[in-house]
Amino acid sequence: MSFRENIRPTYSGHFIVGFSYRSCLLVAACTFGFAGSALAADLAGTWQGNYSCGANRDIAFTLDLQQSDAKFEGTFRFAVPESRDKGGAYKVSGSIDAKGGFTFVPRDWIERPSGYTAIGLVGRLRDNGLMIEGTMPGCGGIGNNFTATRNTGAAPSGNAAAANTPVTKPQPPSGGKLQGQWRGTITCTAKRREPETHDAQADIVQDGDRLATIFRFKTLNKARAGVAETAEQVVVATGHADGSQVKFDAGLVVEGNPRFSFRIDDALLDPSGKQLTGNLTASDCQQIKLERHGESKPIAFNANMAGVWTHAGRGHTDLTVSFSNDGFAELFASMPDDQPPAARDRLRRVLVPLYVNDHRTILMVAGTREATGIFRPEGSGPQYHVLSRARSFIISTVGDNLALVPVWSTRDIWEAPGGDAQTSLRKPPNEMLLTRAAPILQKQLDAGRAPPVKLADGIGGRLAAAPSRQDQCTVLGNWIAPFVASSDLNRMSLDAGIRVIMDAFANKAFVPVFGLPFADMQEAQRRSIWELMQTHCIRAMKIQPLNNLVVTNPFLNQRHFVDVASLLSNRAEADKWFDEMVQTVGQLPLERPALERIAAIGKEAASRYNDVAPARKAAFEDSLKTKTNQVLESVFNQDLKSLIANDDSLATLSKLSDLLGTIQKSSLPQERRQGLVQQAAPKANAIAQPLYVRAVAQAEAAPQSLDGLAAIRRIWAELAPVSRMMAAHFTPDRDGLLRAVSARERTLLDDTKIQQAFRAAMLAVKPAGDPETSVRNEALKYVDARTIDDGPGAIGAYQTAVADGVARAEMQLIDFSEGSALAEPGEPTAEDIFLLVNQRLTKANQAIRDLERQCLSGGYRNDPVLGIECLQILALTGGKGGMRVRLTAFKKISCAKDAGQGRYRCLFSVSHTSNSPAITGRLGQLFSAPGVQDSLFIRNTDGWTMVSGGRDSR
Repeated sequence: MSFRENIRPTYSGHFIVGFSYRSCLLVAACTFGFAGSALAADLAGTWQGNYSCGANRDIAFTLDLQQSDAKFEGTFRFAVPESRDKGGAYKVSGSIDAKGGFTFVPRDWIERPSGYTAIGLVGRLRDNGLMIEGTMPGCGGIGNNFTATRNTGAAPSGNAAAANTPVTKPQPPSGGKLQGQWRGTITCTAKRREPETHDAQADIVQDGDRLATIFRFKTLNKARAGVAETAEQVVVATGHADGSQVKFDAGLVVEGNPRFSFRIDDALLDPSGKQLTGNLTASDCQQIKLERHGESKPIAFNANMAGVWTHAGRGHTDLTVSFSNDGFAELFASMPDDQPPAARDRLRRVLVPLYVNDHRTILMVAGTREATGIFRPEGSGPQYHVLSRARSFIISTVGDNLALVPVWSTRDIWEAPGGDAQTSLRKPPNEMLLTRAAPILQKQLDAGRAPPVKLADGIGGRLAAAPSRQDQCTVLGNWIAPFVASSDLNRMSLDAGIRVIMDAFANKAFVPVFGLPFADMQEAQRRSIWELMQTHCIRAMKIQPLNNLVVTNPFLNQRHFVDVASLLSNRAEADKWFDEMVQTVGQLPLERPALERIAAIGKEAASRYNDVAPARKAAFEDSLKTKTNQVLESVFNQDLKSLIANDDSLATLSKLSDLLGTIQKSSLPQERRQGLVQQAAPKANAIAQPLYVRAVAQAEAAPQSLDGLAAIRRIWAELAPVSRMMAAHFTPDRDGLLRAVSARERTLLDDTKIQQAFRAAMLAVKPAGDPETSVRNEALKYVDARTIDDGPGAIGAYQTAVADGVARAEMQLIDFSEGSALAEPGEPTAEDIFLLVNQRLTKANQAIRDLERQCLSGGYRNDPVLGIECLQILALTGGKGGMRVRLTAFKKISCAKDAGQGRYRCLFSVSHTSNSPAITGRLGQLFSAPGVQDSLFIRNTDGWTMVSGGRDSR
């Protein structure tokens, strides 16, 4: 009969389909929680991790703990960022509760860095005993937490120690009083019949207090009414022993009537350990009596099955099954696989084959060595993992692989591959395909590594050859690391970042890793690589070079894939062009036309730089610069040789100076430019020396007069072009010949007669336009500007002569009049008064110049008072500076003798003008209106002093 025809499904609730964490490996909820664990008190050992507290983020620390009675004591050691100190350390103490929660408080400091305060730890121990995590109260702010893993050199005992047993060496069931073969009877009663006894047998495997059993017995067959026929029933069941008390869970029917129910709730093992008797909760059966018949005979696996097998799915649970030749297997599982191993929940179960036919083997769970977190067998409610609730597994051969199906009920057995022909046509929803692990992978698994993620077909290279998942991530990390090491991709846009790492996707770097060009990758291939990166390499292994959208998006996003492929195409063409241009540039002759060709190539290259890597751009620019310099040096040498062969004329020196100026502005290295200058020096000196000798002769012949001073000025003017050219490139006046000219000039300047003649010449200037400019131009015919301007080279007699000359010229240009009809002998004249007034105005203009200079140079920034003055003065000139005040009219009205010798009080009027654009209109009229002033004039030995408003002017 068909299972489907006779059994109506009675299942309810949510069941897990496949191995996808995203669609919930947990029934009804995808959550994790802490619960009681055999390791709840096992904190002793060394823990290493990182903490974040306030501004200090991801700081390494070590926690060494020892158990003392009911509490733990230890040392918390931590690093000090950016410090030469070895770090800090203080004692801690605390305790842990039954659920794994702990609290540690700081005690005595061992080594206290400056500015640090001891902080406590509040956290929990993971069920697997390999990780602690929690918070650090007292840090302030957010994100103040810590995580640490147990030092592998100090692994815990108990379940965690069992978890470290190599997967290639599965541990057999421990055995016990109940393990072995049992024979006896089962008593059953059909309707309206007397009890009947039939033969029964059981093969029991024991691991600790857990049992796995296969029962074989005959029961009444009710298929034909009124006919008492028997049918053989084969039932597998799990159970547990508590001393002499034995219970077996609801059995799973392997052969016989699939509706047959079977459970043993209260069997008892007699003191001799030879008899087992119990009451049944079974279909029409009430009691079973068994006697020990001998040792158990393990069922051997198919010879091709022995070894290590891994589940190659892409879910978030790692699964490995190790089959022994001695008739047992171990199942290893951990999740979620996007977390580091120490952060995962773990399951390790021992399985025994109790039923085998030509198509399949039924493995019963004989014991659980480790079950933490979501795998806990005591988990309640809807939160559990498919592998933790399965009591049995069906294993069958599928080509070169094995199919593993978790079993919860009889229906699962009959619908699994190899079962009833009609009911096993469809693939079970939870079937897992196991692939044999190669020897190299087995070594990786023993080292605690995970099997490699199955990638899409067609992916090869070093990634496909990686023996473990960790090795796959290492391959990917090594692939991208050189291309992201020198750039901060987090500060770039996706498009800019992709251009930076473009060479990672070029065939040279990409094909050896992935086995095919990036542009040839199909969507499924790219997606499988993205999942490997995102789930395992970034989340679980924390490989930071991969943790950026710039790296992962080309594998996930269709637009970015097309963009990268397009950029690769453009780059390939651009690289080819640059290769050709490098050869072209290298073959250019060292002649002037080559410079135009190089410039044209550089202009074309600028339009292609976006298509190549920055390093390629830099290398090409260096090659252009190198070639340019080679051509320039050759051309400069040729031009220099040509000029050296010319005559020793001033024109030749001018051309030589122009050439050297061009050389100095060129891209030639400093030492090359200096070498060319040294070649030109002898020619320049040959031209300049005769001119210097002639200038000395002319200076010595200059007369001791103002005309002689003018002659010196002309000598300097004639030498100016030569001096400028020589000073720009060489050591000017290498032999000191011109010092004789300077000495002769100084002699003339110091001559008092010449000074008097100079003064007379300044006072005789007839102004044409601006008086100051007219007088200054006349003065520069005889002296250098440094002689009459303020500075270390100034000579007072000449400065005074120029100032008086300017005043006299000003007087000639303004409305000047003598209004005093009856002047007393000895009183100041109109000219005397004017000169004193003009002198005062000159000082005021100079003060304005100095203030403007400070304002325009930013000197007001740290001087608020000066800032206010700057606002005022610059407002008068529109912010440009250059304000000046000048007299436009002067009139002496009268003078009267004052008390005292040589003292006169005089009245005079003045009018002004200014170049300020603000002093216009009515304000300009008021400014230029004549004003009468009254000042006291006192005669001194060296002239007159004017006293007005508490100030004087000489």
